[in-house]
Amino acid sequence: MTSYYALSVQSYLQTVDKNKFPYTQASLEKKLGLDNFLFNKTSVYQKTNLYQEAFSNFLLGGYGSDLAVNQVIQLTEEFRNDRWKICYEFGSWCVNTYKDDPHPFHEEQGIDFICKSLIYVMAKDSPIQFTKEERDYVLTRLMLPIHRMSPIMAEKITIKIMEMGRRFEEFTNLTRLVN
Repeated sequence: MTSYYALSVQSYLQTVDKNKFPYTQASLEKKLGLDNFLFNKTSVYQKTNLYQEAFSNFLLGGYGSDLAVNQVIQLTEEFRNDRWKICYEFGSWCVNTYKDDPHPFHEEQGIDFICKSLIYVMAKDSPIQFTKEERDYVLTRLMLPIHRMSPIMAEKITIKIMEMGRRFEEFTNLTRLVN
């Protein structure tokens, strides 16, 4: 079976300028600051009671996980500049939990929140502005930890991203016909 995730990485590697890649990689790592917010918990939102409650509720499972989703959404509304981080972190919790205990909730929410994170970080109103080279690399970079946690979830997220891209293309073509 063909891995869509592997194909997306392979496609990126075939098009990347090998001479510019070390600079692009270093620049993107600095802009994203993954270690700072994922491991060192340095973001302002991570110090709030709402974040602590969402994390505790997520760990409870069941109804607590449902409550955590609503709290995470509330966090994204309060901390708009960090919404990609919030969604990425929550999505990562779901992916990490899914690998040990495949449950439809963690699958659905993991896919949904990682996709939201990618949309938010790439949006025109994102607080992070990327060069063309960084923009080409950001998807591959953010999917790498997901793939390490759960290749199955990385595959499912990649398929969802491809579906979203296809729907966007269809929408764009439709609007051209209307105009």
